[in-house]
Amino acid sequence: MSTPLYFAAKSISMSKRSGRKPQTLLMAAKHNLREHHAEFGAAENIMLEHSHRNIILHGPTRASDIVDMANGLMIKYAVPKRKLREDHVQALEFVISVRSDSIIDEMAYFMASKRWFIEVFGHEMLLSVVVHYDESEPHMHALILPFVNGHYQGGAPIGKTNLPKLINRFADDVGKPYGLSFKSKPKVHVTQRTAAFNLVIDHLSRQSDPVITSRVWRVVAERIKHAPQDFLEVLGLEMPHTAHKATRTMAQIFTSTGKKTDEDRRIQMGQDLSCVGQGHFSAPFNKRGAKE
Repeated sequence: MSTPLYFAAKSISMSKRSGRKPQTLLMAAKHNLREHHAEFGAAENIMLEHSHRNIILHGPTRASDIVDMANGLMIKYAVPKRKLREDHVQALEFVISVRSDSIIDEMAYFMASKRWFIEVFGHEMLLSVVVHYDESEPHMHALILPFVNGHYQGGAPIGKTNLPKLINRFADDVGKPYGLSFKSKPKVHVTQRTAAFNLVIDHLSRQSDPVITSRVWRVVAERIKHAPQDFLEVLGLEMPHTAHKATRTMAQIFTSTGKKTDEDRRIQMGQDLSCVGQGHFSAPFNKRGAKE
């Protein structure tokens, strides 16, 4: 049985599109090199007492030098700043993680990942590679200047079309030799996703899980709504089985009353609705985190 493979990618830019948090290359580099001392204590996932175990596999030891390197390459390849948007992609960041209970040689795996990035993007474009041991899982951050064949590409290398190809290539070239692979997730229809969401919410409620009363609950609830499978797996719950909406027979189609008219809706609005919508914790959450 293979171990799940984790590969994540994002663009470093000042863009706020789709609610993303703007970030500069300097900010990303400072975080990776732990120069943001304000994070310690404020970010509960960073354990300062283990930060000395972090390893720089490639690139400068100072964030400012990483930025200088990137600026030098932009000048070398004649990328005019006047033609770049204010929120242009300053770098691509990849995160390769290994589960803490994995038995693979994690450092050999990280080294193989670094060589893979050099093969794909070129040695010159690899700005920094840092391995973190001061968080819950050992993982590697790779900062790469978005150039392909000497041409600035922005976020295109990890766009909707290219990213799946990149992930599959990494899985074949690096993951498989170490017994790592992506666990394919079966398609989940809307009815089943809703049932899974309700199951997770009910379970957390019965267990009085602290996350329900935390400040991040609204965000967590939205994440559960969009990807309940991940939470089912963590909580040890089975995906609920729900039936698809049955296909109507020809006889049912011809004998049906048809779609409701405006008059039907007005009549329905006049009916007693006092018993509808009574409190149930499994009700879906709206964008503000309240039950609908």
